[in-house]
Amino acid sequence: MAEGWAWGDAFGTGALIAALPPVDRKEEDEEKQLKVIKLEITVLSWNINGPGKAEPRNLLVPAVVRKENPDVLLLQEVPSDKIIRLCNSRTYCSVTAGKSSEARILYDPILLEVLEPERAVDLHVAEVFAKEGREMRGGQKLGEEELFRDRVAVVRLRHRPTGKGIVFLSFHNIRTSGDVKGTATGFCEIVQRIAEHEKLPVVAGADLNCNGFESGKTWVPEYELTNRRRSKVDFFLQYSPFPGVVSFEGSVSALHVFPEDGDETHPYHTVMRDLRRGHPEHLVAHYSSSLDHDPLYDRLRVKWIESEEVEVDLESK
Repeated sequence: MAEGWAWGDAFGTGALIAALPPVDRKEEDEEKQLKVIKLEITVLSWNINGPGKAEPRNLLVPAVVRKENPDVLLLQEVPSDKIIRLCNSRTYCSVTAGKSSEARILYDPILLEVLEPERAVDLHVAEVFAKEGREMRGGQKLGEEELFRDRVAVVRLRHRPTGKGIVFLSFHNIRTSGDVKGTATGFCEIVQRIAEHEKLPVVAGADLNCNGFESGKTWVPEYELTNRRRSKVDFFLQYSPFPGVVSFEGSVSALHVFPEDGDETHPYHTVMRDLRRGHPEHLVAHYSSSLDHDPLYDRLRVKWIESEEVEVDLESK
């Protein structure tokens, strides 16, 4: 019989099986094991300006924030600091845009902390836009670099329980004419470039004032419109610089915070009831018309899959 082969009865009959070469049990080997880290946070994105009076808005927005209790708020068209103070029942920390306070990011400092506060986030605007000022409302000219640098709120945050970082952005596209979709498409590319430069996943909340833009590799989660909206202009945008290693999960939904009169089954019926108890009826009656955007709610889950080299002693097996 040839050396290295032996007869055995492993299958109930005589069978030829291979005798494996002996293993040196004294040798140590390295095996790669996968470690999965999951981060779960809630994010609310909302354009909180509107055509109505400020008083109903100042009642509703804090009521929504208290009820939903998000970990991160991405706000656009913030009309005043007063409404931020009213939202601050959770003691959020606030980050504003460059030269404009209309875009804000509020985050829970117990759960999240600023990552590398001494280093500014490069928006890479010049790499995305080569053209100078484009036409916008009022006949003004405004270059993309100025538009984005002055109106994007951005912050790197570290999730304290996991130690993982995410870049958050809040942006309002003030263009309503001209190349509105081009500006929205450019913002998607900015999201991608930030993620690749920072080597961190990016989550952006934005009122882009249009639909049908080119998102490229940036993921734009779908959601269903409420009865108040005819078209989508508000979006979450997400991008992972390491597909297959860092991935997004979770779901995005538009919150129905404006119940029909008499609809006692609506989740915000109790909010309306409480507002009526403590405030003049003429204010509460007009709170639906005080805001023309619905808040978007992201039950965000980010998953990291990391390889971990572990020394394995074969003698212990």
